[in-house]
Amino acid sequence: MNDQRLVSPTQQFPARGKVGVVALNIFENLVHFVPPTLRKASYDVAQGFIASTCRGRYVIDVTTYYILDANVGDFFEDGLCRVLVPQSISSESYDYDVEINSQSAAGLHNRSASGVMYNVRDANNFDFVVFRLHDAVQCFLTGTMSSGRIQWQYTHSGRCPNGPPRDRTWFNVSVQVRGNQPATVLLDGVVVTDGRPRTRIGGRVGVLAFNGYNTTVLFRRIRLVARNFSHATDYEAYYCGSKKVSVTTSGLFVLFANGRNNFKRNSFCRIVAPHTNEWANYDLTASLYDDINVGRVTLGLAGVIYNVHDVDNFDFVLFAISSSSYQDCFETGSMVSGLVLRGGSGRTGPCDGQPPQRKQWFNVTVKMRESSGVRIFLDGHLVETAQTHFPGRGRVGVIGYNGQDDIIYFRPLVVSKASTGDCLSTPCLHNGSCIDHDDIFVCGCPDGYGGQTCDVIVNPCRQVAQRCYNGAMCMNFGGNRSICLCTPGFVGKRCEYPLDACISGPCVNGGTCEPTGAGYKCTCPAGLVGLRCELNENECRSRPCENGATCVDLLNGFFCACAQGFTGSRCRVVEVRLLLP
Repeated sequence: MNDQRLVSPTQQFPARGKVGVVALNIFENLVHFVPPTLRKASYDVAQGFIASTCRGRYVIDVTTYYILDANVGDFFEDGLCRVLVPQSISSESYDYDVEINSQSAAGLHNRSASGVMYNVRDANNFDFVVFRLHDAVQCFLTGTMSSGRIQWQYTHSGRCPNGPPRDRTWFNVSVQVRGNQPATVLLDGVVVTDGRPRTRIGGRVGVLAFNGYNTTVLFRRIRLVARNFSHATDYEAYYCGSKKVSVTTSGLFVLFANGRNNFKRNSFCRIVAPHTNEWANYDLTASLYDDINVGRVTLGLAGVIYNVHDVDNFDFVLFAISSSSYQDCFETGSMVSGLVLRGGSGRTGPCDGQPPQRKQWFNVTVKMRESSGVRIFLDGHLVETAQTHFPGRGRVGVIGYNGQDDIIYFRPLVVSKASTGDCLSTPCLHNGSCIDHDDIFVCGCPDGYGGQTCDVIVNPCRQVAQRCYNGAMCMNFGGNRSICLCTPGFVGKRCEYPLDACISGPCVNGGTCEPTGAGYKCTCPAGLVGLRCELNENECRSRPCENGATCVDLLNGFFCACAQGFTGSRCRVVEVRLLLP
C-alpha cells in the first residue's frame, strides 16, 4: 500500500499465471479499480552472497540495496537467517559498516531482530550483534554461534543510548575489531557495547535476522576496511598486553593496557619513547585517544610519564577518562623502584573544564622546570602545579592502567627545550617575582614599580589608594612613598578631616566641643552621653532603689518611689508609725 510492505505471505502456488482483484461478498462492497499493471520484476540474484537457513537460497539484488528474506519456521527451531557477503579480510584489525532496513509484520516489531555477523569462519561459526526493533530495554544482543548453535552463555543484551532502531527505517551498524581486544559496536555512529571476540579474528562478514517473525531485511553500503598495524622498533613497552608497540597505517602508536594487574609494578602499562632528554628544563606535549571498554567508562586512566630514569622510576600524570566525578579528573605521582608513591608529589583533583572523553583526542602538556617543579596542562588549561620526585632530564612516555581492556592511541611525543623567554632568564627587575604561564611569564612587581618586567616607576600619587582629598597636593618621594600637602582648614594623612570641626557647633545640651585630628570631641554635662551629648544617661540602669521600690529616671539623677513601709532617698529606711491612744 503506497509502496509499503505490509506482509510477506507464504506462497501456495508457483509463480506465473494470471492476476486479479477480489472482495468479500457479504458486505455489499462496491470496488472501483483501474486496470492492473503487470510487469516483470527487475530483481537479480546477488552474486557472491551465500544465504543459510533463509527463505530461498539467494539474496536479491535491487541495484541500490539487497534483500534478505528471514521467514523460515520458528526462531527456536530455525534460529538465524544469515548471509555471507562476498568481501573477506585477513587482518586482525578492521572496521565493518553496513546500512540495514528491517521490515517485519505488524505486531511482531519487538520480537523481530536483525544485525551483522563478523569474524566469520563459515556459516555456522561467527560472532554477531542484532538489534530489536522498538525494544528500548533489550535494544541489542551480542553473542557467538559455534557449530550452528547460539552460545547463550556468552550473550549480552542492553539498552541503546539513543533508543532502538525503527521499523522500515535505515540504520547504520558498525563493528570495530581490534585483535583480541573487545570489539566496539556502534548504532548510527553511537557506541552501544563492547565485547571480546570468541571466534578466530578475521575472515568474512555478513548480515543476519531472526527467523519466524516474517521479517525482510534490506541492506546496502557494505564497507570492510583493514586497520593494519606494524611495530615500532624504537619504542619500548613494559607490563602491557603486548611487548611490541603497534603503529597504525596512519602513523598512530597503540598502547594495549590489558596486562595482568596485581596492583604492584605491573599496575601500569607504560611505553617509553626512544629519545633521551638532556634538558633539565623542557616541555613535553602528548596527544592521546582512549578507547576504554564501554562498560567501564569511569575506570579508564591514560596519561604520560616524564623524568624517566628507568622503567620502574619516573614521575607521571594520569587522567580519568569520561569521569563522572569532576573532583577526580587527574592523579599525579611517582613510581619508585616499581612502587607508586601516593604521598609527596602525588595528588588527585579536578580539572578546569571537562575531563577527557572516550574516543576523543585530548592534549597533555608537561612543563618541567628544575627550580620550580612541574606544571601540567589539559587541552591548554592548567590543572596542577607540583614538585617532582625525580630531577629533570631522562626519557618520556605514555602510561595506561592495566586490567580494564584499555586501548590508547597516541601521536609521536614532542619534547622541546624550555623557551628562553620564560622565568629561567630572570626577566623581572627590582626583585620582582616571576611566574610561568604557558609560553609567557608574568612579573609580580614590588610597590612603586610596574610594567611587564617591573622596569617602570609607578607614581603613587596616581593610585586611588593614595589619593589626596579636599584640594590637597600629592608629592612623590620615590618608590611607593608620597605625602599630601593639605589646604588650610583640613588635616589627616590624606587631608580628609576639617581642621576645626567645632565651628558648626555639633555638641548639644550644653556639651563642650574640642577639635581633634580626626574631627571633634564633645565633653557632655553630667547625666548626658552620646557623640553629640544628645542622649540622657539612664541612672536607673544600676538599680539604685531598694526594697521593691520603683526607679524613675531624671535628668542627671533618679527618684525612688518606695513601697509601703519604707522611706528614704533609696527606700532603705523602715517607716515607723506611732499609734496614739
